[in-house]
Amino acid sequence: NATGSNDFKLRIWGDKAMTFLPSSIRYLKAKMGEVAIELRHDKKLQRLSCDIGQLPNMVDLDIGDCDSFTTLPWTLGRLHPTCKVCTNSYRHPQTVEEMQPQFKDSRQRFISGLAKLSILSSKKKAKVIHELYKPGGKGYKRAREHFETAVSDMNAEQGG
Repeated sequence: NATGSNDFKLRIWGDKAMTFLPSSIRYLKAKMGEVAIELRHDKKLQRLSCDIGQLPNMVDLDIGDCDSFTTLPWTLGRLHPTCKVCTNSYRHPQTVEEMQPQFKDSRQRFISGLAKLSILSSKKKAKVIHELYKPGGKGYKRAREHFETAVSDMNAEQGG
């Protein structure tokens, strides 16, 4: 690759305090050419921000020797297919295209979990509404009082 004047390489080596790459990383896409990020010997780095997937101009992501780093965010699958990724788990650089099955599985599990959560939430909501408005419940009593007040007001207007 020829290096253009707007190309950017971010190297962070041996940062003892950084536990995650901040979400402001997404601002690197503005008015920049190719972006390369290299994180090395960062013993506390645990995760990357999901916003890293918003860098369509990323060509290289190297996360080597970050011992506490465990998983890649599924948004990495949004990067350019030829972007090279190197981590502790994948010693030789792989392209995002080669890693797509991993990201698709992760996204699928995420979406499946959201669907299950939505169903559980709907069931819980229906149960709460049923308990609230069953005869003798607080909601039932309030609704009956409101109805009786409205009927008496309407009768008073018609009678007067």
